[in-house]
Amino acid sequence: DYYYTDVPVKVFSYGIEVKIENGYSYMIASKEKALCDLLYKQYKSDIIKFFESKTVYNTYRINTLKNII
Repeated sequence: DYYYTDVPVKVFSYGIEVKIENGYSYMIASKEKALCDLLYKQYKSDIIKFFESKTVYNTYRINTLKNII
């Protein structure tokens, strides 16, 4: 089965390639992009909790992360 889910471009905007075959175009993710998208979708709340637990980078990283997500 094939299904498509959207991950915000701000999360990881690299690694998308447009291919054309038989007059049809489609976008396909690189292996790295697919892995980052998978991690984002499955562990989004854990990633946020991890960054919230850090004190040194808290202010900048949490605000940046919340803007991205």
